[in-house]
Amino acid sequence: MATTSELFNVGLASQRSGNLEAAERAYREILRNSPEHIDALHLLGIILMQTGRAVEAVIHLRRAIHNRPNIAAFHNTLGNALQEQGEIQRAILAYQESLQLNPTAADVLYNLGTAQQELGQSNQAAEAFRKTIALQADFAPAHFNLANLLKDCGQCDEACIHYDQVNRLWPDFVGALNNWGAVLQEQGRLNEALIKYNQALANTPDCAETHYNIGCILIEQGRLDAAHESLDKALSLRPDYPEALVCQGSAYKSQGRIVEAIAAYRQAVKVAPENTLAWQNLLFSLHFSPNHSADEIAAEHRRWNDWFSSKFPPMQPNPTHDRVPHRRLRIGYVSGDFHSHAASLFTIPLLSHHNHRDYEIYCYSGVKSPDALTQRIQSQADHWRPVAEQSDTEVVDLIRQDRIDILVDLSMHMAKNRTIVFARKPAPIQICWLAYPGTTGLTSMDYRVTDPYLDPPGINTDCYAEKSICLPHSFWCYTPLDTATEVNALPAENQGYVTFGNLNDFGKINPDILKLWSRVLRNVPESRITLLALDGSHRNATIALFENEGIAKSRIQFMQPVPRCDYLNYYHGIDICLDTLPYNGHTTSFDSLWMGVPIVTRTGNTAVGRAGTCLLSNLDLTDLIADSDDKFVEIATNLSMNRSRLCQLRSNLRFRLEQSHLMNGSQFASDMETVFREVWVRWCQHRE
Repeated sequence: MATTSELFNVGLASQRSGNLEAAERAYREILRNSPEHIDALHLLGIILMQTGRAVEAVIHLRRAIHNRPNIAAFHNTLGNALQEQGEIQRAILAYQESLQLNPTAADVLYNLGTAQQELGQSNQAAEAFRKTIALQADFAPAHFNLANLLKDCGQCDEACIHYDQVNRLWPDFVGALNNWGAVLQEQGRLNEALIKYNQALANTPDCAETHYNIGCILIEQGRLDAAHESLDKALSLRPDYPEALVCQGSAYKSQGRIVEAIAAYRQAVKVAPENTLAWQNLLFSLHFSPNHSADEIAAEHRRWNDWFSSKFPPMQPNPTHDRVPHRRLRIGYVSGDFHSHAASLFTIPLLSHHNHRDYEIYCYSGVKSPDALTQRIQSQADHWRPVAEQSDTEVVDLIRQDRIDILVDLSMHMAKNRTIVFARKPAPIQICWLAYPGTTGLTSMDYRVTDPYLDPPGINTDCYAEKSICLPHSFWCYTPLDTATEVNALPAENQGYVTFGNLNDFGKINPDILKLWSRVLRNVPESRITLLALDGSHRNATIALFENEGIAKSRIQFMQPVPRCDYLNYYHGIDICLDTLPYNGHTTSFDSLWMGVPIVTRTGNTAVGRAGTCLLSNLDLTDLIADSDDKFVEIATNLSMNRSRLCQLRSNLRFRLEQSHLMNGSQFASDMETVFREVWVRWCQHRE
């Protein structure tokens, strides 16, 4: 019969060689004869943990510690077992006990950091990883975890330093290169990020995540065809990759391939129904599709809400709200676009004209990199809350602490939205406005803002989850921000031919609208058309469609997206803008009118397709509104031939816009405040 010493040696040798089954038999045999053998208890605990039996491991490890409480390694292993079974707080206590006995154990400090990181104690975890590195500078996992923490809290420069260390110590580790690339991408250092991603591919060419990351960068750089190649590769490696499907959908949308975009978003929702980004891209993109009616769009929003609201049920009303109808109201605006973004052309006129005596203004800003426009917007608020780095739960808590009476969503299903915040209903009244005149689909959103043109009297409002509140004049109030760019003379006067144009994002362009514009071009000999589009195969497809409709390639001009001041100059070469459908121009239509370029619009079947009607009605230019394709062609053709009227419009459109309700910030703010007071009084009276 083998002695305890012999059995222990067998167990050690077996464990070192990877024969855990033999090692376990040896240690159990020892414990049958010597139940308190601390080394056998400890080593058996390690094996049990390694083989997925963490609960039993804890029992043996506690027995070892009970017999010999002053051995640091025992407490460390106990922490590992507790962490393995999800007892994170107890694991932290075990690691801390181990460090009391041996404060310079780098591996224990690292384990403590991973547990604190798992518990969300980011600052404590970072400190533990820093101490680990101070004791052992070549501890690559500590550098990696610290870099990830720094990345998540926005300390990108320091994160890059530690990713660099990981790369030096562990050059084949794709995860570090990918995360390093993500940090550089976040900083806008796209070419450097691409270098890191390509280094990762050199090590692991079949990494779907790396191909996806490269695809995202290429989209940001406007290289859409190349982006598709990377995303196709990612999806060939991982067909159920929801993020890659969403990214692919975005690339399709930027190319005007809305049918394919919607298909990609639908597939993303199918493989990952919990992916809110997939859902929101799908819901927003439906408005761009000529193939979806208002009722179909509404049904998709209801389907989303049925899933979504069950995951994020509304909170109980804040008991601290005092139902006093005519007191000063706390209004909260939530947006990730309080910076140099098109949304600021409309938020500034409202925020700069609020009555601060009766309304206390809070702005919850999701801007990660504030700019001069951020500062301008911030100066208009009574309270500024930077929430870009805060979780949805933290934002909900902050809004409730601020006791906001009316919370206004400025993003809906567009980028950087806070849909989950509004789903939790941190304010008694919630309203959506500005992003686009549609619906969030949220049953927790009380109201949506509209106007008499977007939703004319008698229109079916069953397609909206919210109650509609109709402003008297316009859904929008505009400021150009750029007042230095002057209106020029009518281009046709010098060129001898009319130039039509459309400078909307190419996602609004579809074959149906191109064919409609082709009819106009055929009616107006020698005319040209100017479009805004990134380079790529979609330009060639557009040219091919025009040529198939009898419009020569020489009559089509493409312009690249450029900064706003340069973009406004593009209008110097356009005589008449032709509106898009089913999603009319919104900001671009205001810009066109500001630059003296009239718009011919085609009224659509959804609110986003009636924006042109709103703008032109406010300017007394209803004769430029078409309710059919034939009428659209007729109006555009006749206007192009009326050179004197085009010159007149060129010279006075800016003045008309400035004098209209579309730029009357004071009136618009008053109209919005009337809405706020009415819904507040209604809430007070109903005692919901």
